[in-house]
Amino acid sequence: MFILSIIIGFLIVVAALILIRNEFTKSLDLRISKLGDFSDVEKRKIVEVLEELEDEINNLNKAFYEIVNDLEGKYSIHEKQLEMIEKKLKRISTIKNEVEIKYENKINAEINIPNDEISIKNKIIKMRAENMSINEIAKELQMGVGELKLLLNINKNSN
Repeated sequence: MFILSIIIGFLIVVAALILIRNEFTKSLDLRISKLGDFSDVEKRKIVEVLEELEDEINNLNKAFYEIVNDLEGKYSIHEKQLEMIEKKLKRISTIKNEVEIKYENKINAEINIPNDEISIKNKIIKMRAENMSINEIAKELQMGVGELKLLLNINKNSN
């Protein structure tokens, strides 16, 4: 049974190759017949030129796809670089906020503002730096939205 399957498969492959060759010959004959009143030698030369042109078109297509692949590679490299820059900017922003908080703590300590007010203010600044909404911050700190907005406006006006 196994050998029979191999033989049938082999016959199918051979038949397909014969059909492909016949189609290729028909296509070549069709090309030649469309050329009209040219001599057989001229027809063959024209067909050869057409085949060379097809090869050149295929080469151009290959070059095009190579360029596209190269550009896609460069795009992905630049995309990764942008991601790294964004991460660094976030880190810088976080460091900046921490420095601002430390600076404000130092100033507040010098002018004797109570620590619990400082810590709430620092928490608000830090949460805003993390892109939390006013509602989220108010919920987290268990305070009213109006009170939070007032604190943010006071902080904004003091800067």
